[in-house]
Amino acid sequence: MPDARRSWAGALYATLKDEAARSQAAQALSEAAGALRDSRVDAFFRDPAVPKAARAQVLASLYKDAGADASSLEVFSRFAALLIEKGSVQLLPAIAAVFQARLDGDRGFVHLELCSARPLPGPVLKRIEEAWKAASGARTVHISASEDPALMGGFILRTGSVRYDWSTAGRLARLGRVLSRPLAEGRA
Repeated sequence: MPDARRSWAGALYATLKDEAARSQAAQALSEAAGALRDSRVDAFFRDPAVPKAARAQVLASLYKDAGADASSLEVFSRFAALLIEKGSVQLLPAIAAVFQARLDGDRGFVHLELCSARPLPGPVLKRIEEAWKAASGARTVHISASEDPALMGGFILRTGSVRYDWSTAGRLARLGRVLSRPLAEGRA
């Protein structure tokens, strides 16, 4: 089954040809996703009594407010109308995240979320940053560090859809799953 959020984000990304238009679209998508968190805005976009054209116009106005040129505004307006027509507005937060990740990737920017059992010193964070740059080819790596004592030791690293769990709690959970499996027949 195709991933609708990636399809929507990819189509818009491919249609907008320059970095400025893509940056403006990322901003508009982010604002729309944020606005949808308000129950009144969400209700507006779900209300069948509100004409689809009016809903699409409101969505497209976010892109116009980002300072888009006429050609890019037309592309985003068609995107908004199609999103409304297909009843896919609820995907906007996910579409915004995928679109931003693709834009960041093209810019050579990677955002890492690092959660450790205790605060990591600056030199350790710098080594992780440099290792990720070397492994991924990214030009810029930004690390958001947090702590969770429940990890007991180690860390969990997330970027996009990638998640590495080197925590003690994660290792123990994986060991528990292995030990709880029944033994295969014929093995003693």
